[in-house]
Amino acid sequence: SRLKVFVHLFQKGAVCQWFFETMCGIHVTGKNTFSISPMPGGHLTWARASYKSVFGTVESGWEKTKDGIKYTVKIPANCQADVTLPGMESLNVLAGEYTWVCEKSVDKTQLCDKINPCI
Repeated sequence: SRLKVFVHLFQKGAVCQWFFETMCGIHVTGKNTFSISPMPGGHLTWARASYKSVFGTVESGWEKTKDGIKYTVKIPANCQADVTLPGMESLNVLAGEYTWVCEKSVDKTQLCDKINPCI
C-alpha cells in the first residue's frame, strides 16, 4: 500500500491564526502594547476578532462598504497600539475606540485620510 500525503490540508489552529493575525491584524508586541494591521481581501466582506489581555479586550475589525472599507479598533485602558491600515502610515493610539473610513479612489486604491476617533 502507498502512503498518501495531503499537503493542502490545514490544521484548524493555522486557519484561526491566519484570520486573527492577518485578516484582523492583532499582534501582541509587549506587556501592554499591540500592533494592529488588518489586511482585508478576497471574497470576505467583513472580519472581526478580539484578544482578551490581562488589561482588557483588544478588538480589531473591518467591513467592506459600497464606498470603501470601515475599520474599527478598540484598545483597553493603560495600553497603546501601533495601527497600520493599507495606504496609511502607522499611527500610535492610546486606549479608546477608533473608526477609520477608507474611501475608494478612482483607481480603486484605498484612501485612509478620514480619521474619526470615537473616544
